[in-house]
Amino acid sequence: MLENAFPRVLNEGYGGSGSSLRMQSASGATITDTDGKTYIDMAMGGGTCILGHANPLVVEAVNKQMCHGSLFTVANPYAEDFAELLGGAIPGCDQFVFASTGSEATLRAIRLARAVTDKKKIGVFSGGWHGSHDQVLVEEDYSRDSENMPAMMPKSAGILDEVLENLVFLPYNTEAAFDLIRDNKDDLAAVMIEPAQGSNPRDDVEGFLRDLRDVTRTSGILLIFDEVITGFRLALGGAQERFGISADIVTYGKTLGGGLPIGVVSGAPEVLSYITTDHGGGKPRFYNGGTFSANPLTVAAGMAVVRYLSETREETYARLERAGETVRGELNDYCLSNGVPAHVIGIGSMFRTIFTDKPVRSRRERDMMEIPYENQRDFYRRLLSSGVHVGANGINFVSLAHTAEDLDKVCACYQEALSSLTAGS
Repeated sequence: MLENAFPRVLNEGYGGSGSSLRMQSASGATITDTDGKTYIDMAMGGGTCILGHANPLVVEAVNKQMCHGSLFTVANPYAEDFAELLGGAIPGCDQFVFASTGSEATLRAIRLARAVTDKKKIGVFSGGWHGSHDQVLVEEDYSRDSENMPAMMPKSAGILDEVLENLVFLPYNTEAAFDLIRDNKDDLAAVMIEPAQGSNPRDDVEGFLRDLRDVTRTSGILLIFDEVITGFRLALGGAQERFGISADIVTYGKTLGGGLPIGVVSGAPEVLSYITTDHGGGKPRFYNGGTFSANPLTVAAGMAVVRYLSETREETYARLERAGETVRGELNDYCLSNGVPAHVIGIGSMFRTIFTDKPVRSRRERDMMEIPYENQRDFYRRLLSSGVHVGANGINFVSLAHTAEDLDKVCACYQEALSSLTAGS
């Protein structure tokens, strides 16, 4: 019935793609569609559900708060408690701006960087993703660029040319980016980067990130870590903790909300203090409002997640790390042993399939070397038919709800789908 129905929901990823697949419920590490078929879920709410779907701690916290109200639109003590909890988890961060989504968090981070520096331009990297708002909704135009001088184009209709004029598009994972940053230092308010790109989640970027930190600091440019995906996943304190690198502004989302929508902006005290500073009429105040920002339901869910992760810190992250390494190792051994033109890359508990046996350094190289999209789509259809669900963005996330048996099945299903990529199959 749904296949022939007039599409009413047009959001990308939720019904506008032509797929008849509809998910109706989820529990632990599984998700069930409207036909009653259950899959091992490797999307896990886009990485959000690190404790698993419908985790009892989160459900109890949300239900309890619902009895006391879900939205006040005025300051509430729950947000203060949450901020205190976050301050103990994230290195160097003591103040927090709450928003409703990761996209809204990056939007506010950009606004803050421009306000603090009085400069207009923002540096973003090819292959990066910073949300669905116009300020950063661009991608690389391979038809008119070079490896060290990428050209950008809007990722959507409706984006103004003026948006592109205020961005500096940077090549990823290459020193050429640093030359562009230095050349534009007088105009750049900030450079924004995912510490591990969702399109290219690699575990060998620490040196690049350290060099980026040095270049931005010496050039008088703010560094924004977009940790909407990596925050509370790569470590309790995210990539900042894992790599020992402090950014000037940091954004969070996904995992932090326990399955409910959230965005958070934090960072260095000297940058965050701009928000509360009285500028004496010389500048307009920095606007941070939002109807659903720090709403009690999201805060309740988030506190349940962060408390658990904080209390089980060593055990939890060691377990997630081992699980991610095990899956990647098994799948890469299979590809190598069977001549499959693919490999798996990742960091911590996140990974994705790269559809070439050649090493890739960036999203650009990935796109240039991979097999045609149609073959990749068939691969994921095979996975789904065998009982493993991967999100439309191709990123896999291991949660604490995934058992060893779950991951063994995931590896077996992956290997079966990978076998279809060998020559002559």
